[in-house]
Amino acid sequence: MAKIPPPDEISATFNKFSVLKDSELDDMRSFLNEHKMIMKKQYREFETEKKSFEDMNIRMESEKLKISEEREMIETEVRKIKELNNQLTATVN
Repeated sequence: MAKIPPPDEISATFNKFSVLKDSELDDMRSFLNEHKMIMKKQYREFETEKKSFEDMNIRMESEKLKISEEREMIETEVRKIKELNNQLTATVN
């Protein structure tokens, strides 16, 4: 059998540990629950912001595509006008 330590060694070992009261544990639980709710709310807000940012990026990409297509159409029209202008200049001369 193991030797039983002397009483002062046992009390010294237990004095190393702090024993919490039930009220202190309840306070800690309520603090943790409160902050858990705050973090959940912040996470939901972050997810909402992230989704709106992604939606904005999608809209911007579609706008960029529209602008690019419009630019191509305008450039085509400008080339046609230049060709017609050159033809008119050639027929006048």
